[in-house]
Amino acid sequence: MARSFTVEAGDVEFKGSTAPAKAQIEMLHIAGRTGLIVSLQEGASDMALVVALTQIHPDDFTALRKLCFVSGKEDLVVRAADNVPVGENLFQDAPQDFYLLVGRALVENLSPFWQLRKATVEGKAEQSH
Repeated sequence: MARSFTVEAGDVEFKGSTAPAKAQIEMLHIAGRTGLIVSLQEGASDMALVVALTQIHPDDFTALRKLCFVSGKEDLVVRAADNVPVGENLFQDAPQDFYLLVGRALVENLSPFWQLRKATVEGKAEQSH
């Protein structure tokens, strides 16, 4: 079942819902294979997230963008003020904000991944590499 969320990129609010499970599985696979997954954890800076997204193959970025923003003919993420679907053209002179929005939508879709971290006796989460 989709979960609603709101995120901000470039001082603009966007609203959306999480993608279907099949799309999330593909997102997780791409994020893991490309090494992007480490930049999706809580506390990662906007700059780190954008830089990580710019370092993956353009085909992977395009796939993630589509998986996060569209499901069939349904727009999953829109600009909150006017319900305009997300597209690169909304980010003239601010491409970093488009990357940030893709990253924030990806974080929303994959946030349950971090529940795999188990607390140890000391109370800190496991950190196995």
